[in-house]
Amino acid sequence: MPGEIALVPFVESQFRPKARSPRSAAGLWQIMPSTGRRFGLDQNWWYDGRRDVLASTDAALDYLNHLNGLFDGDWLLTLAAYNAGEGRVRRAVSYNAMRGLPTDFWHLKLPTETRRYVPKILAVARIVGDPQHYNVVLASIPNRPVLAVAQTSGQMKLSMAAEYAEIPVEDLHELNAGFRRRVSPPGGPHQLLLPSEVIGVFEMRLAEAGPPTPVEWQAHKVSGGETLSHIARRYGLPVAAIRDSNQLTGDRIRAGSTLIIPTENVAQVTVVSQNDESLSSPLTYTVRRGDSLWSIASRFGVSHRSLADWNDISVTAVLRPGRKLLVWT
Repeated sequence: MPGEIALVPFVESQFRPKARSPRSAAGLWQIMPSTGRRFGLDQNWWYDGRRDVLASTDAALDYLNHLNGLFDGDWLLTLAAYNAGEGRVRRAVSYNAMRGLPTDFWHLKLPTETRRYVPKILAVARIVGDPQHYNVVLASIPNRPVLAVAQTSGQMKLSMAAEYAEIPVEDLHELNAGFRRRVSPPGGPHQLLLPSEVIGVFEMRLAEAGPPTPVEWQAHKVSGGETLSHIARRYGLPVAAIRDSNQLTGDRIRAGSTLIIPTENVAQVTVVSQNDESLSSPLTYTVRRGDSLWSIASRFGVSHRSLADWNDISVTAVLRPGRKLLVWT
């Protein structure tokens, strides 16, 4: 692939692994949910592979390689399809071909966003290729890996991992943005992305401490008349936490069945967005007409970004009256 492909995340997300668009694209490469699943990226309450720096990059490059094959090696059409969708670009190519018109990117009838998107990438590539010409000063980056992968062999609190690596927990969470909670997923991936210079001390301290303490769970036998939301409120957890822990595809449960429930300590770790302070049970707030994330967050004295994270929505989401939101105070 052309080296310039490495600059696509600059235009997509400014290299922010936690970036999320109003259309639900996420991660460095701004991958849509369906595209992520198509290229093997798990997405659940614990983990979103689209925000995983390594996994999303592998998936994005596979997707770009697939698109490039569809468009006979034309990288401008490939990038246009990455932005607008392969179907829309193929239809634009067919439209011009049927009328005897040129079928290169510059002559296609495409959405305004796409017609600007490809030139942005070309412009960034030209600036990076010759910064002095454009009076731009770029930091010198050594031509060697700055990140390394450490295996943890099991579920681990990120606060503990940061302590072992001797780096701020927020730095660790930024590098491992695929983990949507302050603990790695019970089903994996059981690995962490760390700065290369701390991988040694992390592995040494992990070996001294032994395997991570298994996260504790408890069993809950469903009684007649209970619903998933009732059980979630009882344990102070989001419904999604119980649903994902039990691999449920919906909210229907049967009386007499047994559900696996994370313990209170794990619940506190997984719901915190900004810090690891102890929390009360969550409140359920019903959205009213005129409400916004900012106004609701202000009412409860929490961050609007935390509120969005707790409810798995974008910070720019438009809230419909009647919607239920979980709020930890």
